[in-house]
Amino acid sequence: MQPLTAYLPKNMSSRTALRVGCLVVWAFGVMILIAVACALFVARPDLSQWFAGQGGGSACGGPQLTLGASQFRIQDIAASPDGSIPF
Repeated sequence: MQPLTAYLPKNMSSRTALRVGCLVVWAFGVMILIAVACALFVARPDLSQWFAGQGGGSACGGPQLTLGASQFRIQDIAASPDGSIPF
């Protein structure tokens, strides 16, 4: 394996190559952060409510199931101590 200086152009020192490498890694990290921020913005457009502590829940009062023209509210049901589900 050849030393790093064998791969560098004649006018570039290894210190300059290290700086350029660090700059490339830093720029790549910034691009990843921007991509994640864009993905969060697209996937969750109401982030302002989420960060405000409102949980980003639905303004309609909770989760609903819509089948055709009928809407059903989804509720949590706790299991009994014997494992059965009361309904």
